Amino acid sequence: MISGLISYFSPIAVFERLKSLFTEKRCPVCHAPHSNTKLLCSDCYNKIINESTHDEKTKQQDIYFYAPYKGLLRDLIIDWKFNNNFGYSALLSQFAASVAESIPETVRPDVVIPVPLHPSRLRKRGFNQSRIIAESVATILGAELSDRALVRNRKTIPQAKLSKEKRTENLKNAFTAEESIIADKTILLIDDVYTTGSTIHECSRTLIEAGAVKVEVLVLAKTLL
Repeated sequence: MISGLISYFSPIAVFERLKSLFTEKRCPVCHAPHSNTKLLCSDCYNKIINESTHDEKTKQQDIYFYAPYKGLLRDLIIDWKFNNNFGYSALLSQFAASVAESIPETVRPDVVIPVPLHPSRLRKRGFNQSRIIAESVATILGAELSDRALVRNRKTIPQAKLSKEKRTENLKNAFTAEESIIADKTILLIDDVYTTGSTIHECSRTLIEAGAVKVEVLVLAKTLL
C-alpha cells in the first residue's frame, strides 16, 4: 500500500496530473471537460441548436444570423457585453465565423464593417463586441475590415431603454460613412444582435447614401417575429 502511495504521488504522476488540468479542454459555459471539436461541449452546443427553430446557419432576406436571440445564446451575449465576460469572445467569434462560411463565394462582400460605438460608450465598455466578431468574419471571407468606413458621430441613448418608435428617432443621423472606402462596394455590416432593426437600418441607409452598392448584415442572434 505504501509503495502504491509513493507511486501515486511520484513527481511524474503529479506532473501528469497538473498537465492534464491545464491542457484539458473545458466548456466555457458549464466548465465541463469535453472532446468536442467545437469550443462548447456537446450538451451546451445542442442546447443552443435545440432552442432554435432554424438551421445552425440561417438567413432571412439580407440578414445572416447564427440562431434566434433567446435562451442560452441570449444569456451568453448579455454576459459578454454587460458583465465583461471576455472568455466568451472566442466562442461567439467562432459562431460568427461559421455563419460567414455559409455565404457563397459568388456573393461575398468587398468590405466588412462593424457597427461602431460612440467613443464615450467604447471607453465605458472597454471593447466593441461587433468589432471582435467582425475580425473573424473578415478573416473567413478574405475581405477588407474597416473601422473608418462607418463612424458614430453623435452620442445616443442606449437602444434597450427605448420603444421601437423612439429607437428610430434616437439614431437619426447618428452615423457618417466614408465614401472613399465604400463607394461601389458590397458591404457586410456586423453586429451582435438584431432586435427591432433600428440600428442596422440606419447604418445601412447611411452606407447606401454614401455610395455602397449593396449592404447585407451578419449578426450572432436575431429576434424572430
